[in-house]
Formats: sequence, structure tokens, C-alpha cells
Amino acid sequence: MTQPRRLSTRKKALFALAAVVGFVLALEGALRVAGYPKGIVRSFSRLWNPDPNATLGLFRPGEHHVTFPRELAYRARINELGLRGPSLSEKKPEGTYRILALGDSVTFGFYVDDAETFPAQLAGLLGESLPDGRRIEVVNGGCGHFSVGDEREYLSERLLRLEPDVVLLQFCSNDLSERELLREPSLYRKLASGEEAKSDWLRQTALGEFQLQLAISYKEWRRRRKGDWPPKGFNGERLETSPAAWERYTKELSALSQLLAKRGVPLLVLGFADLVEVEADAPESELERGLAERCAELDLPFRGAWTRYRQAKDVKKLYHWPYDAHPSAEGNRLLAETARELLREAKLVP
Repeated sequence: MTQPRRLSTRKKALFALAAVVGFVLALEGALRVAGYPKGIVRSFSRLWNPDPNATLGLFRPGEHHVTFPRELAYRARINELGLRGPSLSEKKPEGTYRILALGDSVTFGFYVDDAETFPAQLAGLLGESLPDGRRIEVVNGGCGHFSVGDEREYLSERLLRLEPDVVLLQFCSNDLSERELLREPSLYRKLASGEEAKSDWLRQTALGEFQLQLAISYKEWRRRRKGDWPPKGFNGERLETSPAAWERYTKELSALSQLLAKRGVPLLVLGFADLVEVEADAPESELERGLAERCAELDLPFRGAWTRYRQAKDVKKLYHWPYDAHPSAEGNRLLAETARELLREAKLVP
């Protein structure tokens, strides 16, 4: 009787490899049928573009669902220019009045969906057009973790190509953090070089994204078992400002103003109201007063949201309390209303 031919070790390895590849492909296909990938990313930093020269903005185009922590999950659409928000052209269309909102995570809109960001709500408040017929366009030029120096570089090297008619600079207390003001190289420089971004190609597959979702769920489960959940991202501590920080901020603000003045573009400054400032037992915000004084020295229109926030019936609903101190959709609405008042006072919109 003829003995069956035995497979060589090499062929066995090839068959095993083919079986594994086939299983992986079948699982990938099944997950895609189930709706994956869904654009899930763990955190905001996963939105940074690993190829920053491919877009005007610094983010990876696409529909993204930022999922951690789950209580603060939100969806962010990054357009083809690498900016948050709806599609727009780099060259300003004829008959368009373009307002560029420049700022940090408050402007970008941490923990709120696209329509709930303050630039999107400002666009809704202003309406579709000016009396002269020009179409109003509000562009979200915010980037989380930026300082005023980052924003100046971002504007100078990239965002001025959008040909804004006015720039609206958002301020919050983090802008006076010496750690952010004085860091070298700047965060913008790292992002523009691609140093801080990660390719994340695996997460763009159904299997990779599914694995990420399992990892996030497991991390939450472990933290719940330890009693370390839900997350408490707000510690209630007021930032201690220094004369050196104010001096550096004012210098950067002046440079930003001069950059725009050369192009005939007005700069307006909008003050976000931090929760610790709003809840402080004081007749006014120290930060807002300090910023108003410096804007007056530089002849820059300024308006802060402190009073409007302070008058709210339930202040904590203006933030993601108790998880985080970024503004909620309602907080962003009040900030947008403050921005509209500032634009009206500067006689830039009716």
C-alpha cells in the first residue's frame, strides 16, 4: 500500500499562514458588514494629521467619533482642508465675508458635536448674509492645547491663506500658563512637522477599531472596579497668573495684531469665562479685567463672557460638570452670543 505523502514543514507553515490570513480577512469582512470602521478614535490627539503638509489645517480629514471618556464622547467632522466643520474652499469665494475663529480647545469644541461648537452657533446667530449681500462664513480655526503663540504661528503660516475678513481670537485662562506660553519648540511647530501625530493605520481597519473599542471598555471596567470612575477632569483650582505670563501674552497678542494690521484684517478678542472665575465670590473677573486692560493698550476690541455666564440660572450646565470644565452646548451658545455682540460693537456685522 502506498504511504500518503507527508507535507513538508514549509508547506505546513504556508497552509497555517493562509488559514490565519483567511480567518482575519473573514473577520474583517464580518465586522465591516456590522458597520465597522465607524471613525472611532480614543482621544483628540488622534485627530492630528500624520501628513500635515497634505492639508491646510492640522487634522486628518474624515468623520471621527472621539470616545474616551464615554461620558464626554462627541463626533467631529474634519473637512478636506483639515479643519473642523463643513466643507469650504481655501480660496475665499467671491461675495463671501469670512470670519476666522482662532483659539484652543474651546474654539475647536472639545466634548460637543459640530453644530454645538461656538463658531457653528455664531454662524447660526449671524444668519446667512450681510445687508450688502455677501454670504457669511465662520471658519473654525481652533486647535486643542494651543497657546497664543501657537495660534499666531498657525495663522501666519497656514490660516491666512483662507483670506479672512476678520479674526476672532478666543482667550481662556490656560493662555496664561507659563508651561504652554514658554514651551520650546511650540506645539504648532511639532504638529506642523508631524512629530506629535501618529499614523494610526490599524485603527482605520474594522478589526483595529473593534480592538480599540474593547480596550476602552476594559479600561473603564477596571477603573470602575477601583472606584475611579466616572472621570473627574475638573479640580476647581484657579490658575495663578504671573506678571511674566501677562507680559509674554501681551507680546504675542501685539505680534498677532501687527501681523493682521499689515493685511488690513481687524483682530477682535473674545474672553471665555472659566468656571472658577464665574463661581468666585467677586464683583468681576480678575482675568477678564486684566485682558481688557491689555486689549485697550493695543487698541483691540474686546468682550468677555463672564457677566453673561454669571447671570445663568444654573452655571454648571454651561460646562461639562462634574466631568470637565470645557463649555457645554449651552455654554458655547452664550459664548457665541458674546462674540456676536463684539462683532456688532466693532461695526463689522449689523
